[in-house]
Amino acid sequence: MQPDVSVIVPIYGVEKYLRQCLDSIVNQTLKSLEIILVNDGSCDKCPQIIDEYAARDPRVKALHLTNGGYGRAINHGLDAATGRYIGIVESDDWIREDMYQKLLENAEKTGADIVKSGFFEYFGSENGSEEHFKPIHWLSKLQCPAGVFRIYDCPEILFHHPSIWSCLYKHSFLKSIGARMEEVKGAGWVDNPWFYDTLLNGTVSFVREAFYYYRQNNPGQSSNLKDYTIPFQRWNDIWKRLKKLPRKKYVKVAEWSFKKEFYDSTYAYGIAYHQGKTDRKQYINASFNRVDPRVVTTSPLFNQAQKDIFTMLRNGETHRYDEILRQNLPAQG
Repeated sequence: MQPDVSVIVPIYGVEKYLRQCLDSIVNQTLKSLEIILVNDGSCDKCPQIIDEYAARDPRVKALHLTNGGYGRAINHGLDAATGRYIGIVESDDWIREDMYQKLLENAEKTGADIVKSGFFEYFGSENGSEEHFKPIHWLSKLQCPAGVFRIYDCPEILFHHPSIWSCLYKHSFLKSIGARMEEVKGAGWVDNPWFYDTLLNGTVSFVREAFYYYRQNNPGQSSNLKDYTIPFQRWNDIWKRLKKLPRKKYVKVAEWSFKKEFYDSTYAYGIAYHQGKTDRKQYINASFNRVDPRVVTTSPLFNQAQKDIFTMLRNGETHRYDEILRQNLPAQG
């Protein structure tokens, strides 16, 4: 019998957190699950833990790969998945016991290609003596249409964290658009192009309830930026997609997209500045020259300080922005 949901878990070097993650999935109130554990060449005890769970629960599939990165692991999971819907859980996080039941109920009620929900940020000490959770700050503020909508009706979503793991995707929809992760070393921010591939092409239902616990205290988590060029590379991938859109659709999503890129790019530039990377100038200049300046200069989404920074970096006046960084002024105005 076809499972309702295939849950793909890419796993690398998280033995400390893995059992909490897997327990939260196998104990879901929705029992019709296929749980695909993709070991991306872990050198710790993750492979043994994966095999342990596969041996005791017939819903668990174990895939052991050589190390190839987050995107490749997800793609192998997609190839193995047989469920009607697809979910993704990162292996250092965990989920509420009714997450997939609630998201599936919404998906079947609305018929949406993507059901997107809120999530909690988890902060805790390594020994667990201090911990607290908070719903993501924009959850109550985001103004999306009720029911099913397209991203062009609520483009602000594109400004926020991709959180591709707080979603449920209709499997037939993913197949219809040929959804695949970019395959690069490590994590590589490959969730960002996936975020665009799915939202630009599908119908969405937004659930304001939070079910997913996003860990913020794992030193090895995928959001920790080790290579400052990665955001520039992924935004290059994203703009290739955006520029294929019809003009009316492009206009609706370009401002919020570049607002997010502005923050990501100046953040990455700041890291490169402090690391003494001299090629940072060519990356930021290329990034800011890719977009029509009117997207920024005439937009109410950018304040005057941000517009000034955009203009100086677009014009190659990186020495002026370097001075801002030297003075330790806020990078985004």
